[in-house]
Amino acid sequence: MSQETYQINPITLKYYRTKAKLTQEAIAGESHLSIRQYQRIEKTGNTTKQRAECIAKTLSLAIDELQVEPDEDDSLWYITSPRTYKGRIDNGYYSAIDELRKLINSLSVFNEDTVSLIIDDSKLPIKVTLNPLFDDQEYTWTLRPVQFNEIKGILWTELNDWQKCCWEEQLKTLKYDIANQVILNGSPVVPEGSKLGFYVDFVKNTTTTSKHQGFKFFESDGVFRASLVDWLEQQKMISCNESWTAPSTIVVSNFSDDDEDINKIIITRVSLDKSGSFHDAPWPSSIKKKVVDSINTWKYDKNSKPIPIGIGENCFDEIIPVMEPEHQLETLT
Repeated sequence: MSQETYQINPITLKYYRTKAKLTQEAIAGESHLSIRQYQRIEKTGNTTKQRAECIAKTLSLAIDELQVEPDEDDSLWYITSPRTYKGRIDNGYYSAIDELRKLINSLSVFNEDTVSLIIDDSKLPIKVTLNPLFDDQEYTWTLRPVQFNEIKGILWTELNDWQKCCWEEQLKTLKYDIANQVILNGSPVVPEGSKLGFYVDFVKNTTTTSKHQGFKFFESDGVFRASLVDWLEQQKMISCNESWTAPSTIVVSNFSDDDEDINKIIITRVSLDKSGSFHDAPWPSSIKKKVVDSINTWKYDKNSKPIPIGIGENCFDEIIPVMEPEHQLETLT
């Protein structure tokens, strides 16, 4: 019998796991979970109360400590921005990320395929560079933590455990939410030879249970869009939104007439590597927002713009697969 779902905070869970110097494999074993079960919990925060209690016990925590929303990193950081002669001290590095987003929006000829994002966090200072491919200019921000000493003034410092955890979460946004072409520490986020596509996870929810029914992978964006449109045609009431917990992901919910059952398809932009493993892939928020808006209006406004996925791809000669699970659940990395 399925148990009622229980939500914990995945960032908080990861922080306490790293603080305890436990690997995912170790905490999964101590909590009587498979590694895939634990990885999904740490990624989404979705679990059962019984499993959450086992994890909390392993970490010597009360279960409600895993539900606490973590504070942002408001420690002191020294930041330099493009075209400025002096650095500045800020609480956190979020002003620099805001500057990055504003610069992207200000580039009038910008689209997600004409800009690359280069990140180097292998050493301090962290460097984040926006590289428009249509000119020779680069825009670089540098970030490093500092501390204030009453006698010596501002001193360089290393990242502490909490700062590392917060930066890893921020790194997800930079890797997956800004541009399609992202290079991290000299290597592309999507390795050469990988296949880009869409991974669709099928979930059936009731008022008390949530069950994953399997997944389907689409290698062709055009075929995926055609299959999605066919599926949307068959639904009565739908709602689409971006996921707050998983990168490169949107969620489309199909409501039943009595609102008791909700079937969801969880759509994630992924790459499939040469070994057959799936990995999250960049899907910029500017594109996701257009997709979400298009799905939410398309069902009720036939004059709305096409769903902006695989536009221009010819899939007329291909058999459009049904939007239904085809494989047992895999773990994304």
